[in-house]
This record gives sequence, structure tokens and C-alpha cells, in this order.
Amino acid sequence: MLRRVCSFIVISFLASTAAWAGSHFESPVSSCTTINCAGMTIRGQHQSREPFVIQVFARAGECLRLDVSTQSEDTALIIVAPTVLDAGSSDDVVDTRPIFALDPVPATGWYTIGISYFDYDPRIARFTLEYGRYNGGNLNCSQATAAQSMAPSQLKRSVAPSSKVKLPAADPAGQSL
Repeated sequence: MLRRVCSFIVISFLASTAAWAGSHFESPVSSCTTINCAGMTIRGQHQSREPFVIQVFARAGECLRLDVSTQSEDTALIIVAPTVLDAGSSDDVVDTRPIFALDPVPATGWYTIGISYFDYDPRIARFTLEYGRYNGGNLNCSQATAAQSMAPSQLKRSVAPSSKVKLPAADPAGQSL
């Protein structure tokens, strides 16, 4: 009887907890102005069979900096906001390392980050991601410190909230056209 009660409690707890996509990280907020100071260094690897996806935390009004500081292949980065419809991406302009600086962060929550080889290819890409949270207006998110490859980034709405996504038409046999 006790075993059944314990099993029920464990199953109830697991069913009531939030689901996570990938590992999640929370860096402390810092006011330092040296590039990538006081943040977290995350070593990662992308391969076609196992993509690199994590979640990082940020609060509204902060500066969020995501910087691929080293890499074995040309990589690209995508970020999806907690609001789901807002997303941004960074590929390279000056060199092959993506950087994404968001100031101010629009919403408090967990931002989903994906890093991969920049093109559809089965290559393995190893990299180091610098993740930092800073006070709003910090030099870590300014255009001058973003490797001169990008202005402070803004998330873009991928689909208008009230719009419907159209699916391809189907022929009478049920095949997509």
C-alpha cells in the first residue's frame, strides 16, 4: 500500500512539472563592461543527429549577449523568445562567428537558443558560447562592441498573432501538392 502511495505521489509530481527543451542556464546579471565578462561559458557541439538546443534566462529590460567566441566550423545562431512568435537569428557579416545582442530584452522568461552549422550539411561543429546578462544599455550590447558585424538585435515577429498559417493544398488522394 505504501509503495502504491509513493508511486502515485511521484507520478503526480512528474505530471505537474513544467516541460523543458534542452538544458537550461541562468547567468547572474552584471554591470561590468569588459566584453563577455561575468557571464557563462558553454561548450557545445552540433551534429545532424543531435542538434544543440538550450534555454537561457533573461528579464525584461536587461541586455542579453550570446557570442560564439570559438568554433570549428562556420555556425549560425537562432533565438526564440518566450512569446513563441518572436524570434531572431545571427549569422556572420565580418567573420564566421555569430553574435546576438538584445537590448532591451522584451519579455522575462526562458529564451530557446539553437546553434548549428550555417548550412544544411552533416558536419560536426564544436564551439564555445558566451552567455551573459547585463544591465540595460551596457557596452556588451552596443554596436561598437558587437564585432562591428551587427547593430543591437531586435526580435522579429515571425507570424502575426491573428494570422493563420496556410498549409499546402492536397489533391484528392491526400497527397500535398
